Amino acid sequence: MLDISDEVSAAAILVIGNLDDDGRLEVSVEEIAEMAGCSVETAQQAREAVMQLDPVGCGAYDVKECLLVQLKAKGEGNNLASQLVRDHLEDLQPHRLQHLSKDTGIDVHELDTEIQKIRVLDPYPGRPYAAEEPVYVSPEVYIEKVEDEYLVYFVDDGSPRLRISPTYHQLLDQGDTSKEAKDFIKEKVRSAVDLLRNIEHRRQTIYRVVECIVERQTEFLNYGVEHLKPMMLKVSMFRCARMRTTSF
Repeated sequence: MLDISDEVSAAAILVIGNLDDDGRLEVSVEEIAEMAGCSVETAQQAREAVMQLDPVGCGAYDVKECLLVQLKAKGEGNNLASQLVRDHLEDLQPHRLQHLSKDTGIDVHELDTEIQKIRVLDPYPGRPYAAEEPVYVSPEVYIEKVEDEYLVYFVDDGSPRLRISPTYHQLLDQGDTSKEAKDFIKEKVRSAVDLLRNIEHRRQTIYRVVECIVERQTEFLNYGVEHLKPMMLKVSMFRCARMRTTSF
């Protein structure tokens, strides 16, 4: 559907044939030109044509070029987001915002707005179409019978838990941290605390639900599928609520 010559189209097919699973071009434009029997300029036109196709960015050589192509396709090619990718890609991390603000002279909140535009981009546009090995779903919770009792435990029990990095608290305590930066950090820390609470609430809910299932289906666990009992959501929620009230 692109308005390109047959020569460029033939080279574009070779570009597509030499993409890796991430959508990166694995060979140089000189090699594409040699394979296609065309000029290097024609091969480069073919690569640029491929990068416009959906998914946008396939055919780029690295993450920076891939993101810039996607920003250009969104009409952000000459805006601040593209400038940040072009000149400060390594600094586009939450803990580097204050440093980046000082380096560029741009307000922290404005930087955060532009970084949000970058975060929705896909640095690996080829991956959804790659032929990968199937990823098997692993259970979060196991039920294990110990003597006559069934124990419920999470797979990640004993693993390090999510926490807020002390770096942010240190930034808040530093005298040279600007008020804007402190307000920004406080807002993000509050969001992080809410996230941790929600994760813990989710764990507790899953645990209680599995306890209800074990209580209801003990005979099934002991003797097999012929002892499986029907369960309705209404009954399950009542049992979970009763157990929660009892536990408190």
